[in-house]
Amino acid sequence: MLNWWGLGSAYKESPAIGWTLVTFTIFVGLLFRFVKKPAALYLKTRSENIKNAIEEAKIAKLDAAAKLKQYEQRLLELDAEILKMRTDFQHQGEQERARLKQEAEKIAEQIRRESQESLKAEISRAMLALKQEIADKILRAAQQDLALTPEQDAKLCASFVSNTL
Repeated sequence: MLNWWGLGSAYKESPAIGWTLVTFTIFVGLLFRFVKKPAALYLKTRSENIKNAIEEAKIAKLDAAAKLKQYEQRLLELDAEILKMRTDFQHQGEQERARLKQEAEKIAEQIRRESQESLKAEISRAMLALKQEIADKILRAAQQDLALTPEQDAKLCASFVSNTL
């Protein structure tokens, strides 16, 4: 048998369940009365904080997804840009090679021209020196063959001058 209120000598050893329930009910009522507003405020604040955190997380997730798309697009563009730069560098290299070849050909042509001019000048000088030497030798030979005396020479010169004038 249950001891509800602890009345009577038969229930001395077992605790009274009824008073324990009454005491517990009063405790819960007081606890509910004094803790209800702060607990509700705490739970409401906590709920709002969680909602705000969820919203911020959604925004951060959207931003991260947008940045991911942006970076993926940049990576795709980067591959295309690298390919474009490579072809540009190859094209520039080919142009530079053609320019250097053309410049080398101009320099070679200029060197050829200068060497030909130098050769012509040397040939002209040699021909002039050779003509002068031949003329000197012919003149010496003629003077030796004629062996004119100074009087004959003066006479011959005078006659040449009178005939030419």
